[in-house]
Amino acid sequence: SASQPLVHDMNDSVNEESKEYTMLVVDDNEAVRKLLEEIFSPFYKLIVASDGAQAWEECLSKLPDIVVTDVLMPKMNGTDLCRKIKTDVATCHIPVVLLTARVDVEHNIEGVLMGADDYIAKPFDTRLLVSRCNNLVNSRKMLQEKFSRQPDLSSKVLATNSLDKEMMDRVTSVIERNLDN
Repeated sequence: SASQPLVHDMNDSVNEESKEYTMLVVDDNEAVRKLLEEIFSPFYKLIVASDGAQAWEECLSKLPDIVVTDVLMPKMNGTDLCRKIKTDVATCHIPVVLLTARVDVEHNIEGVLMGADDYIAKPFDTRLLVSRCNNLVNSRKMLQEKFSRQPDLSSKVLATNSLDKEMMDRVTSVIERNLDN
């Protein structure tokens, strides 16, 4: 039903087979990575990476439903990973949450300009982090469902970034040209 959340409530623990959505967790600090795994494993199938370069490969091959990444990492930082995700047509729809110990506004702005869907400062409240991630996944899935039921929606409403808009315009054009076929 439409009133049911797509990702389970924080109090619901679900078995691995019933987990519908996948999260890519990225952090070079093993203790933080383990903490994030512990926090999110009741709700998501998890893919784990210890640096941005490895995360990018995992993202391309597994197309997770959401990415939660630290900002400061070796090989490729979280901001650059976010930029790559948001500028590649295969991955630009994936929500990205940046985690950082930096709380200054300039770094928040940089993350948002790279297309981050949320920016959360460490130390974070576990309930807030899970709720924000669940909200991002739920809203993205509801948007996909709405579009699949109402394909005539404007691409301006559906597109969350310029790459999405360009792709939606092309798809709409092809569909309109071939409607009678």
